[in-house]
Amino acid sequence: MKKPLLSICIPTYNRADMLSKTLPNLLLLASKLKNQVEVVVSDNCSTDETEQVVGELQKKYSFRYNRNEQNIQFAGNIVKLVKELARGRYCWLLGDDDYLLPEKLEYVINVMSENDDCAYFFVNSYFLSKRNMLAFIDHPQDFNFGKKEILFNLKMDYRVNAWEDIFDKKIKSSSQLHIGIMNSIFERNIWVSGIDSLKENLKKQTEYSVEQAFPQTKILVKTMIGRPSYYMKEYCTVCNASNQEWLKICFLLSTKLFLDLINEYKKSNIKDSQFNFLIEDYYKYYCIPNLIDYRVKRKYANKSYISNDDESDMHFNVSSFFSKLLLDKKFVKLYIRELERRLRMSYTPERYLEYLQSVFSTTMKRNLGKSEKIALWGYGETADKLFSCSKSLRRKITVIVDVDEKKHGLKPLNNDIMINAPDYLIVNKVDAIIITTDFYTDEIIRMIKDSVKYDVKVITSKRVYCINEGMRYE
Repeated sequence: MKKPLLSICIPTYNRADMLSKTLPNLLLLASKLKNQVEVVVSDNCSTDETEQVVGELQKKYSFRYNRNEQNIQFAGNIVKLVKELARGRYCWLLGDDDYLLPEKLEYVINVMSENDDCAYFFVNSYFLSKRNMLAFIDHPQDFNFGKKEILFNLKMDYRVNAWEDIFDKKIKSSSQLHIGIMNSIFERNIWVSGIDSLKENLKKQTEYSVEQAFPQTKILVKTMIGRPSYYMKEYCTVCNASNQEWLKICFLLSTKLFLDLINEYKKSNIKDSQFNFLIEDYYKYYCIPNLIDYRVKRKYANKSYISNDDESDMHFNVSSFFSKLLLDKKFVKLYIRELERRLRMSYTPERYLEYLQSVFSTTMKRNLGKSEKIALWGYGETADKLFSCSKSLRRKITVIVDVDEKKHGLKPLNNDIMINAPDYLIVNKVDAIIITTDFYTDEIIRMIKDSVKYDVKVITSKRVYCINEGMRYE
């Protein structure tokens, strides 16, 4: 019997409600290409009505169904699907809540046939909330997709000589490009050769590791580097982006695990320029927005994406993670830029700026005393507000220091005060330094302590430190 070109593989667990809506559509489209496409469903020992849903569909359509005797977790189920159950040259993993758009399967098969030397194909997808997903499935012909439903906006189809060369195209959200299972079609034998890159005993892994969250991507990174690939602009599937199982760890996924995955790319020796682009993309669109939202919610609304207990369960300490990122100058620069953008747009709660101004005002009145030379550390909207709120303070500010090299030499406040590098404070003595941010003060304090050898007061929104006087704080 001739093997199919493509195996569409559906891992499922306890989502009979969504499977009953998405699988019939897929089977109908696949039945028109039965000599080229097979559908395989692997049930990870569901306890709901999955078996009944599948049983009813098997009366009408020809497809294969496997039920695991016990739950082997997400990664184990994917490996079994591709390695043991699929028979096609290529595999396409689709979620049980992903919907294949009409006529797009034929389009995908045509692209694959015309580029049969490629080891990998990227398939674009729309992303919907569960509410919109259900509305779309009920009335697909009436649904209009907008910009909010688009994550990857490819300007054209890209055929690249090496899988990783897509990063040279500078596509926004590229750090997520290979994460969704529905976005990747890969040559099965090549992918299977990389299974050993997962940790040996997948059953002992938690969903909070790269191996369990993104097993298909980790293997792609190990096996597809340097291989010819094709990236399709056309949107072919609709993804349920509000999967409840993933939402509970959304913060972890888009911060720590994305970074862990990017480091997998680095280990596979992609070009430095590609790695640097991925890191910047990850910082700008995922890590930094999530960290800012996380810190603001904790500070003002006593809310968080994850509780302290959740952090412990995930073996993920947000504060420690954030402190390590602050050692990267690129992260610091992008972080400050995003904070200032949000202040300009009034996105950050107004109480935050009011809080800084109020605390600084009180602290300065109490602690500046006879200080005649004052430095502002960091220039942004907060520094501008502080400068304009007090005439006496304005007269005493002699310099602004900032880590952003592009600001050096500027005179934003008046013609006499210039922005300098932090090294300026080593040889130019001041009486006090006001740190105009509330987010990475510990690192700045350590930097001042290590470099400044004279007595100086350092004022933050929380404390006043007396550097070189026993490193005490008031």
